[in-house]
Amino acid sequence: MHTRIKKSGIQPNYQKHLVGDKLAFVEELSQLITDLDDSIVEVIRKKTINYQVNGKNFAAIDPKASKVTVAPLHLRFEQVPDSKGICRDISKRTYGLSNSQPDEIRMDFQGHNLRNAAYAIPFINQSLEGVLKRT
Repeated sequence: MHTRIKKSGIQPNYQKHLVGDKLAFVEELSQLITDLDDSIVEVIRKKTINYQVNGKNFAAIDPKASKVTVAPLHLRFEQVPDSKGICRDISKRTYGLSNSQPDEIRMDFQGHNLRNAAYAIPFINQSLEGVLKRT
């Protein structure tokens, strides 16, 4: 599939955190996300890699020193079948570029979970589908 990549004029500073398992995880997850739909735009920002469709964010990868966070995903926390216990309800918080949506979760990947990027895809796809329905 073809994905457009937009870069902000700012040099990313998250790259220092992308080594070993984290680098492999982010590369795999990025590929899986962009394979979801031809209209996805990957936007490289200073602290995150954002994914948009029709100009609206539906997910972002936020590499940190100790973990990789995927957020915000526009889903109801109560309806998330999270068998690994890595999802957190962030609907009451302001996160990144989010507009404080009423239903948002984040996923924190670290340690052994960094070997399973595919686990995030059903959640990310639901967030994408929700954004597509609203546009």
